[in-house]
Amino acid sequence: MDAELSLIHCREIATNKTIAAAGFFAVHPTVMGAKTEVYHADLFGIATQIAEQHLQKKEDAQPIVALFNGAEGDISPNWEKRDRRNAMLLGEKLAHGLTHLLDEPQQNIANTDIQYRFENINLVKRCFQLKNIERCTAEKPSVGVATLGGATDGRSRLHSFLWREHVKGTRNEQQGTKQPPNNPLRMELPFIARFVLDSLMGQIVPPKDCPLGVYQLGDIVLATLPGEFTTTQGSRIRQAIAKEIPGKVLTIGLANEYISYFTTPEEYEVQHYEGASTLYGPFSGVFIEKELQRIAINKDATPKRTTSKKYAYHPGPHRKFQLQDIGSEPYLLDSGLGNLVQDLESGKPMRNYPQFTWNDILPPWPPKPQQHVTPYVKIQVQKEGKWSDFKIDGVAENDRGIHFVTILLKATGKDSKWGVIWMPTSKMKIDLPLRFCVKKIDGQQVYSRIFSYN
Repeated sequence: MDAELSLIHCREIATNKTIAAAGFFAVHPTVMGAKTEVYHADLFGIATQIAEQHLQKKEDAQPIVALFNGAEGDISPNWEKRDRRNAMLLGEKLAHGLTHLLDEPQQNIANTDIQYRFENINLVKRCFQLKNIERCTAEKPSVGVATLGGATDGRSRLHSFLWREHVKGTRNEQQGTKQPPNNPLRMELPFIARFVLDSLMGQIVPPKDCPLGVYQLGDIVLATLPGEFTTTQGSRIRQAIAKEIPGKVLTIGLANEYISYFTTPEEYEVQHYEGASTLYGPFSGVFIEKELQRIAINKDATPKRTTSKKYAYHPGPHRKFQLQDIGSEPYLLDSGLGNLVQDLESGKPMRNYPQFTWNDILPPWPPKPQQHVTPYVKIQVQKEGKWSDFKIDGVAENDRGIHFVTILLKATGKDSKWGVIWMPTSKMKIDLPLRFCVKKIDGQQVYSRIFSYN
């Protein structure tokens, strides 16, 4: 794995305060898992929130900290269980790395002129020379058997049957040893099984074109990756670009486009999940490597465009989703949230956190400019008869942080009902009166009953 965390720190010249920080780290940012029933920022969101709060306390500023992924195709976070406790533990470790870099002496970028080179590249049947042998990408994209079984950190139910790693077929020029998933045993399946799998595979229509860019800020070089590249393939790309442009080369994964996975030819041969999910054949990763290396030194790679370019492709089946589709109101506010509403010390579900519910309007759609489509929640404290925003270590406690979960409970007609749970650390003891303060979607402000947390 690539354990390096890199950081670009942007400061205002006049005040020397942080405007923004961009971190670069390669890992699947998915600790919570697919069964979590709320939208959330997971590992990267926790890490950047903590880093932003660190800067707010240190500099009295409101900076933005962002994390950009790298070649993370085969890297998962070291979670023990897919819950909030593990997400917080790993997020705090990543945040510690960010804050350490923010506080350390840093090297100034002497030349801040931004140079860029950009091209749209077609992936279909592209041939090139590799060690004096012509190699080509596939004409038709496809997945292999192991794709349906799922990755190591997220197996599907099919993995318990036939769709596993290392299943290979007869080698062909297009897809190497990849075995089609509709024939995992290399023998004919029953008609109904073949019909279902063929229908499923027919829905996979990935893009044929991908945008590639190489951007230069002084001696920092950023290269975009249009999918999930393995650590080794990402390393080879960085080395190839570094041969052409001296400096620190950083890759940005899942950038501008998503075309599944890209492995090295050696990794592809094994037909693990990553190789089986490499759509355009065993040499597609090398092709991207060669193209980025070429673009890096091609100053004419970016023609000036005077008009916008329309770009779209058919994503497959879809259906319209509305807030009313959530169904009836749950019996309890935290129903289904056992992996989220829990004690961070023990990891056990916890049902005595402070909570509040209120009625509101339905969010307008499409919204008007600057119009909120979700409520805004914060905690207030009463001191000497006056209410003010409650802060922990100088940071306001509100739903922009990591201690709140807000849930839409019901949506009917023009009305909606919402709930919020505040999940402060169990070590925190507060003897002063507290209350929820909610700015609703309709602009009105409502308050909960007064409560204490001790």
